[in-house]
Amino acid sequence: MVLKLAITMPVYNESEGITTFIEELDSSFGSDCVFFIVDDCSFDDSYSKIQSLAKKEGFKNRIKLYRNFRNLGHGPTFSRAVNAAIDANPEFILTLDGDGQFLGTQLMDAFRFFLDSQLPYMETIRSNRQDALYRKIISAFTRLLVFSKSRKISKDANSPCRFYRHAFAKDIWKKIPDNTIVPNIHVSILTRRTQAEFEYFKVKSIPRRSTNKIGTMWGTSRVHLPSRKFTIFCLKAINYVFKI
Repeated sequence: MVLKLAITMPVYNESEGITTFIEELDSSFGSDCVFFIVDDCSFDDSYSKIQSLAKKEGFKNRIKLYRNFRNLGHGPTFSRAVNAAIDANPEFILTLDGDGQFLGTQLMDAFRFFLDSQLPYMETIRSNRQDALYRKIISAFTRLLVFSKSRKISKDANSPCRFYRHAFAKDIWKKIPDNTIVPNIHVSILTRRTQAEFEYFKVKSIPRRSTNKIGTMWGTSRVHLPSRKFTIFCLKAINYVFKI
C-alpha cells in the first residue's frame, strides 16, 4: 500500500499535550497518515506516552517512534524525523513541531489547498503568535537572514509547518546536513535559491499544549527575556546561516 501522508515531528518534554495533538491530527487527516516522531531524550514521560498510544487500536503501525541516543537539540531531531519519513516514500510530507501549536482542522484545510495547488512545496505563515517581543524581533531578523542569502523574501522564515511532495522533499533535504541547527531556515534559503515554485497558507498559532507555555528547551522560566542558552544558540544559528 502506498503511504499517502507522513507527518513528522521532533519531541522534547511534551508529555502534557503530545498525545492530544497526535489524536487531533489523526481525527483531521484519518488513517491515510503515518506519524514519524523522534524523541530527543525527554526527561518527562513523552516517550512512554507516545509508545502507549502507538499500541492502541487505530494507531498500530501508524506511529513510527524513534529516540535519540543522546540529546541532540531541535535541529538534528527535526531533520532525523523528516529523513525517516522520506525513506518511507510517502506521496506527501507535513513537518511540524511536537508542541502542538496548530489546530488539526486548519492543517487539513492547508493540506487540501496544497493538493489543489499542484505545487511541490508549501510554507505556512503563523498568525496570532503570542510570543515575547524579543522572539518577534528574532523572527524578523530570520527573514532578513533568508533575504541576505537568497535575495528573496520569506514571510515566516522559521515556520516548522511545511508541506512537501516526496520528490521535492528528497531533493531539498539531501542538501541539508543531519546536524543542522536551523533546518527550516535552511529550507527557506534553498527553496528560494533554486527558484522553486511554492505557495503560502496562513494558519493560526495557538499556545503550547502544556501548562508551561514557553517550554523547557531553553532552560528558563522567564517569559519576556531570553535565556543565556537561547542567546548563545541564536549566535550559533547566525554563524551557521552565513555559511550556507
